[in-house]
Amino acid sequence: MIVLQALSIAVVVCTIDFVSKLFKRVMTTLFVSLLILAAPVLAIGKIEPLNEWANLLPGTYFNSAAVVDYSLGMLCDNASINFVNGVLVLSVALLTLLILNFGIDGYRSKVVTLNVNSTIK
Repeated sequence: MIVLQALSIAVVVCTIDFVSKLFKRVMTTLFVSLLILAAPVLAIGKIEPLNEWANLLPGTYFNSAAVVDYSLGMLCDNASINFVNGVLVLSVALLTLLILNFGIDGYRSKVVTLNVNSTIK
């Protein structure tokens, strides 16, 4: 359960970092981050068509206690919601977010470097 919680926290931090790099304003970042992170967590188990895809959403595994004791899998009638799948989905989401964050940072540093070099001449 601790592994899922640690991965969930890392995914939340990287998601907020990614959204903050896309939207410069604080309130927009807050609103979009809440929408991305909280909406799937609240919708799992309540919106029926979402239950069959719930095992692929990182937000499903934020409630690690319900995942580990299989109560969320029974609620959604989805046997794929388990600890191993949670670690896999959260790891892939974390890796994807890290690649995107480093890509944005690398792109912006190149743009800044190019702009500085062109103004020095």
